[in-house]
Amino acid sequence: MGPSCRTRLPRDSYRVRRVFAISAGALIALSCDRVYMKEKSMMGDAMAITRGEKGEVKPVGEKANTFMRTVFRLTAEKRVAARGGYAETFIALAEAMTDPEVEVLKVEVDGEVVFVRESALNEFARQREKEGKKVDIFDP
Repeated sequence: MGPSCRTRLPRDSYRVRRVFAISAGALIALSCDRVYMKEKSMMGDAMAITRGEKGEVKPVGEKANTFMRTVFRLTAEKRVAARGGYAETFIALAEAMTDPEVEVLKVEVDGEVVFVRESALNEFARQREKEGKKVDIFDP
């Protein structure tokens, strides 16, 4: 980003200062309207992990994952309540950040790109078409 990194950022934004932003970075990004990242920066998912007996990385138990999913889902719901937008998009992305089993598809509704859980796609498309909106589903 060069010199613009030194400028004052809007209050509803977050700047990734390090090259990697995992877990907390994903949660902060979900809360913001904008995320500013340096070139080659990466943001990972936020699935809760731990080390196994042999030092291998593995997912934590369902109890911890349920907590993480709840935190991300509530953050997404608050973001929608405060700023508007398609609730489905923010909730789908929040759930996908914490659960590798959740598949999210890119959909265009009247020219606006949104993301929808694969399992909710048919209902989402039906509702939007009832509202007279054009829905295009991108190939996964």
